This record gives sequence, C-alpha cells and structure tokens, in this order.
Amino acid sequence: MGAVRRKAAANSPPSVGAGERSARRSRRAKAPRPAPSPVLLGGVALAGLGALLGLVGVLALRPIETLADPWDTQRLAIYGLLALGPAAIFWAAGQALRMGLFWLFGTVAWGVFGYVLIFVPPPTDSHLTAAAVGGFLLLFFFALIATLTPPLYALGRLLFTGRLHRQDLRRAIRQASLLALYAVACLGMVLFALFNGLTALLLFVVLALMEFFFLSNRA
Repeated sequence: MGAVRRKAAANSPPSVGAGERSARRSRRAKAPRPAPSPVLLGGVALAGLGALLGLVGVLALRPIETLADPWDTQRLAIYGLLALGPAAIFWAAGQALRMGLFWLFGTVAWGVFGYVLIFVPPPTDSHLTAAAVGGFLLLFFFALIATLTPPLYALGRLLFTGRLHRQDLRRAIRQASLLALYAVACLGMVLFALFNGLTALLLFVVLALMEFFFLSNRA
C-alpha cells in the first residue's frame, strides 16, 4: 500500500501554489532589466561630450602630437579622453535604445580612429601613400558605422511596426555599413582624383537597391 501511495503521489500534478511560484520565477527571469534613468543617461552623455570638447581644446593649445614619448603624461591624458568621450556617448545611446554591447564597438572604432588621426603622421614615402590612405579610409569606415548605427536603429524603432524589425540591430548596422561604404568610396575617389558625379550616382543607386532587396526579403 505504501508503494502504491508513493507512486500515486509522484504521478499527481503539482499543487496550485507550486505552479504559481514557478510561474512567478519564470516571469522574473524573463523580465528585461529596466533601463537607467534618462537623467543618468543624459549626464553620462554630457560627460562624454565634455571629454571630447576638452580633447579638442588641449590639442588646439598644445602640440601633443609632437611628443615622442608614448608614455608621456600629456599623451596619457589624451588617451584617456579618447577612450572616455566615445565610451560615455555610445554607452548612453546604447542603454537608451537597448543596443546591448554595441557601445564597445563604437568606443574602439572611434578611439583607434582618433589615435591615428592625432598621433600617426602621414607617410613621407610615396610608395606607402596609397596603403596609408587605404588604412585611413578603413578606420574611417568603421567610425562611420559606429556613428550612423544608433540613429538608424532609433529611426527603425519609429518607422517599423513589427517587433522583429523594430529591434533588429543587424538591420541598422547593415544600413550604416552601406551609407559608410558610399561616403568612404566617394572620399576615396576624391583623394585619388577619380571622383565622377555619374559614378557616385550609380553607386548610390546600387547600394539603395541592395538595401531594398534586403528589406523586401525580411518583409
């Protein structure tokens, strides 16, 4: 009889109280974390903007780029501003729009681009000019992607009605990449004295058709 009772108890459904507790735990586990307050996000973004303005002011007043020692205290201060400014701005934007860890990409992209722009002199050897321009355009490409992605992501949240489209970070990155590619291609044509209005227009049409194709496939 005891074995029969134990078997029946094991096969019986869980009590209502246990089911409710399990449901509550499941809801708590799936509930998204609340975003930081707008006041905090605004303060962090203003701090990042202040760091960038301080960076511009220091560079305008002192020739930091001429310091040969990479560990000079003034250069270290510039490194800190290069990291703090983009990190604060991208973190605030990423938290406000719920973009996950995208702020890390933005910080690295603009930190590296800013370092090259400030401290790496242009090459004196004519054979290295094309490679240097290509490297500069590549870094500028990633910096543009980091800059354009948050506003394009926010625009998608306003325009699209479906949840998958509104929260599709890959769509925003793809659109930012296409716009950045167009801007970098036009700048590269200008730098190499190859710019042509018809070519720029055709390139824009091709990239716009590519994006239309991507959007129509996701519809």
